[in-house]
Order: sequence, then structure tokens, then C-alpha cells
Amino acid sequence: MQTYSSETNTIRAFTEKPNTFYIFKEQNQGWIECSKKEITHFLNTIHFKIVKSFLELKKENQDKINESDSMSEIFNKANIKIMDISFKNEKTFNKARSLLYNALKTDLKSVIEYEFEY
Repeated sequence: MQTYSSETNTIRAFTEKPNTFYIFKEQNQGWIECSKKEITHFLNTIHFKIVKSFLELKKENQDKINESDSMSEIFNKANIKIMDISFKNEKTFNKARSLLYNALKTDLKSVIEYEFEY
């Protein structure tokens, strides 16, 4: 199974190509456009890390959750929201892709100017 991490892969998005992602792959010796399958895998990796962090937070606060009905209700609602995500659903995929694009997008012209500026 392919994994993504900041140490091994770099993902980029540019304002010139909306909702398009590029990933640097050493075996291809360059940047390639991400397929929908690769983007879905990347989003699933992020989702898994969020779920893992949430479960750790829940474990750390288990006493508080057990003591308070309101705290228990908040964690249960959050748990349902986190676990109910499926990127196979086109609407969910498009929303997540758009959010990721907006967080990552860069103006390619500024990158080129910055890289060659001395």
C-alpha cells in the first residue's frame, strides 16, 4: 500500500489549474498530476490520522467524559461526524478536495520568481 508523508512526497496545487494536485515522485524523477485514486488515498490517510488523534484525545479525557453527560454527548456527536466520512461519496470527495486545494494552492508565478531570485 502506498503511503504519503512530508518526508517522501510533496503535494502541491497551483492557482493556474483549479482543483488539480501534483505530487513529486522520485521513481518518475519529477512532478506528475495526481489521479482521483491518489487524491482519495491521500485524503484517507489524513482522515485516518484525524481519527487516531481523536481516539487518543478521547482516551486521555475518558474520566471527564464519564463524569459529564454534556461532555459525553459532545464526544459522541464528534465521533459520529468523524467516522461518517467516506470519500467514495462524490459530494464528500469534492468538498474535501476543494478544501485541500484552497489550503495548498500557490501562485506558480510567485514560486518561479522566488526560486530564481538571488
